[in-house]
Amino acid sequence: MDAPDIATMIVGLLSIAFGLFIFALVISLLAVDWRACRRHFKTGLVVALLCFVLAAPSQFMMLKSLDMTEMLRARGLPPGGGGANLIMAAAIAVAVAIMLFGIPWRIGGYSVAMAGWERVRKLPAQEPPPEATEGQPSLVGPLLFGVAAGVVSTFLFWALDVQEGEALRQFREMFKGLETVPPLVLILATIPAVTAVAVGEEIIFRGVLLSSLVTVFKAHRGLSIGAVVFVSALWSVAHIPNTDAPVMKLTQVFVIGIVLGEYARRRGLHAAIAGHVGLNVVAVLGGVFLYWVQAGG
Repeated sequence: MDAPDIATMIVGLLSIAFGLFIFALVISLLAVDWRACRRHFKTGLVVALLCFVLAAPSQFMMLKSLDMTEMLRARGLPPGGGGANLIMAAAIAVAVAIMLFGIPWRIGGYSVAMAGWERVRKLPAQEPPPEATEGQPSLVGPLLFGVAAGVVSTFLFWALDVQEGEALRQFREMFKGLETVPPLVLILATIPAVTAVAVGEEIIFRGVLLSSLVTVFKAHRGLSIGAVVFVSALWSVAHIPNTDAPVMKLTQVFVIGIVLGEYARRRGLHAAIAGHVGLNVVAVLGGVFLYWVQAGG
C-alpha cells in the first residue's frame, strides 16, 4: 500500500473513531448519576492536581523548546514576522489553556468514572468479583501486566524495525530544542508525564466511557464484554499515527486495551490505571535503551 493510501486510511479511521467516541461520550453523560459523583470530588481533585504536577516539567520544557520555523516557512510566513509571532503566541496560549483545562476535566472525569463503576456493581445481574467486596483490590497484578506488555511490545517493534509515524516525526520537529536537554533530565521529566497521560486516558476510556456503556447495556455479560471491545477499538485507533506500521500498532493497543478493560470491569478503574502506567513507563525506558543500543552504547 502506498504512503498516500495509508495516510488516507489513517485519516478515515481517526474520523470514524472520533465520531463514535463523541456518540459514546454523549450516551455516557446521559447515564451519569451526578449526585453520586460528589462523593469522589475530593479524590478527583487530588488526582487532577497530581497529574498536573507530574506533567508540568515536561510541558514546561516543551513550551520552552517550541520551534515552528519549518511549519511557518511551509505556509510562506518568515520567522520573526508579525504573522509568525502571532501564531507562536496563539500556539503557546492554547498549550497553556489545555494544561489548565486538564485540572477540571480530570476532576469531573474521575468523579463520573468512579461513580459509574459503583453503579455497575449494583446492577441486579452483575456478579461483583471478590475484590469488589473485600476492600481495595491489589494493583500488583495489573501493574506487572503493563510492565510485561511494555517489554514484549518494545522487543517486537525493535525486532520488526517498526519506526515512529510521520505525525510523531513532525511533532518532534516542532520541539528540536529538546535535543539539547540532558538525557537523564529528559527521562526524569518524561516518566512522570506519561504517568499523567495514562491516568487521563484511563479516566476517559475505561472510566467514563466503559462504565457508562456497561450500565446502558445493563447486566448482560455478553454486551458488557462487547463494550470492552468497543472502547478498546476506539482507544487503539487513536494510537495508529504513533508508528509507521499502523496495523501492527492497532493490533498491539487493541489487545492491551481488552485486558485493561477487563481489569476495569472486574477490579475497577485503578487496576486499569496501574496497568497503563506500567506499560507507559516501560515504553519510555525501552525506547531509551534501544536508542542507546543503536547508538553503539
